[in-house]
Amino acid sequence: MLFYISLYLICLFLSILAVKTNNKYVIYIISAVLVFIAGCRGSQVGIDTENYIKIWNDVLYGRPTFIEPGFTFMIFVLQKITNNPVAMFITSSIIIYQLIILRLWDYRKLAYFPMMVTVLYMSHFMISMNILRQYCAVAIVFYFIKYLFRGKYLLYICGVLLASTFHLSSLIGFSLFALEIFRWNDLTKCHKMILGFGIIISPLVFVVALNFAINEFGNYFATVKSNFGFMTLAKLMFILIATFSSKLPNKSNGFLINTLSSNYVIKSTISLTVIGFFLISIGYFFAFMDRIGLLFSFYEIIFWGFLFKLTIRRNRILYFGAFLILIVFPFLSTILNNGQGTVPYVFCW
Repeated sequence: MLFYISLYLICLFLSILAVKTNNKYVIYIISAVLVFIAGCRGSQVGIDTENYIKIWNDVLYGRPTFIEPGFTFMIFVLQKITNNPVAMFITSSIIIYQLIILRLWDYRKLAYFPMMVTVLYMSHFMISMNILRQYCAVAIVFYFIKYLFRGKYLLYICGVLLASTFHLSSLIGFSLFALEIFRWNDLTKCHKMILGFGIIISPLVFVVALNFAINEFGNYFATVKSNFGFMTLAKLMFILIATFSSKLPNKSNGFLINTLSSNYVIKSTISLTVIGFFLISIGYFFAFMDRIGLLFSFYEIIFWGFLFKLTIRRNRILYFGAFLILIVFPFLSTILNNGQGTVPYVFCW
C-alpha cells in the first residue's frame, strides 16, 4: 500500500511543479515514472501479466495468436531487438501514459493539471496493467481526438484505425464525429459536406457496425447478470449535480484549445463524461461490456480538473469531500483488497 501511495505523491509533486514552472518537460518525467513502474513489473503483478507473457512467447515461437495485428506486429518488431517480454510492457506503457498525459496537458488552462494526474493515477493506473491492449488503443484515440477538433478528419480517422489494430473496441471513436454537429456554424463548407455525407450513410454504417459487433462481441451478451453498482450511480449523480450547481457549462475565460472556445470544450467534456457512465453501466448486466466506455471515462478525468480550476473555493471544499468518497476510497479499497492483482508490487528482476 505504501508503495502505491508513495508513487502517487511523486507524481503529484511533479504535476504541481509542471504547473508552477509551466514546463512541458516535467510531464515527460511523470510519464517516465509511470512507464518504469508499469513496464518493469514482475510477472505476478497484475491479473493479465502472465497472459501477455504467453502472447509474447506465442509470437516468439511462431504459435498462432488470436489478437489484433497491430499489437502482434509491435511484439514482432520488439523481438528483433530482445527476447525479454519486459520490452512489450515498457513500450505499451509508453503508448498509454505518454499519450494520455500529453493530451491532459493541453487542458491545463481550463482544468487543474495535478487533479487530472491524481484521477488518472487512482482510477486507471492499476487496471491499465491488466487490459493492456485496450488501454493502448484508447490512449491513441484519446490523443488523436485533438485532430478531430482541429478539423483534420483524415488524421483522426487514421488514428482510430491505428488504434483498432490494438483493440477493435476503439472503433467507437468514430462516434465522436457527432460532436462536430454542435459547432456546425463554425465549420468550413468542406467539413459540412463531409459530415453531411456521413449523416446520409450513417444508417448503413450502423447496420454494418451492429452486425460486426454481434459477430465479434456477441458472446459477451450471452450471459445476463444483475449486479448494479452504487459507485457508478453515485458518480453520475455527483457529476450532474456539480455541473448545474456550479454552472460549469456557462464558464468561459476566452481560452482557446485547438481553436475551440472554452465553453464548447467544457460542454463537450461533460457530455462525453455522462455518456461514458451510461456505457460503463452496461457492464453491470453483461460481463466485460463496461470496457466499451473506457474512452469516455478519460473525460471524467478532465471534468474533475474543471471542478478544481473553474469553480469558487467554497464549492471546492464540497467537491473535495466527493473526491475522497468517489475517487480516493475506491483507490484505497483496490489496494487493500488487491482488486487488480497488483499488490504487492515487485520488480521483474
